[in-house]
Amino acid sequence: MQEIHQSIQDLIDANSIHEKSTIRQYAKSMVLICDFFGEDEIARQEIEADLSDYLAFAPKFTKSNTKLRAAIAVKGWSENTYKQHQSNGRRLSKNSPALSMLVSNARSVPMAFITSKTAWENSLKRN
Repeated sequence: MQEIHQSIQDLIDANSIHEKSTIRQYAKSMVLICDFFGEDEIARQEIEADLSDYLAFAPKFTKSNTKLRAAIAVKGWSENTYKQHQSNGRRLSKNSPALSMLVSNARSVPMAFITSKTAWENSLKRN
């Protein structure tokens, strides 16, 4: 079976309409963290929905990361706000219910969920 590569934006789109409010909140937090680091929707299409890729641009908070602490202060967020949004996004990228559904049931995915060109092309090849 050919693997479908999902982007961060695909992950956000799929989970923004999830039936569970907690999962929808994780998607909102991921958008806020992406915006915090200047990752707009176009850039989010290029980032794989993978935990290591997420952590590459949205690192876990540490008191020793002075650049991150300064950016949090400039943004006007508290350290706890950053920690909450970053960890929610991490939870979403680590084990997303919608991502699991997209990968395991590629043929039955409604086309509204498939937003990246690569995923769209891959779904057409299977059908």
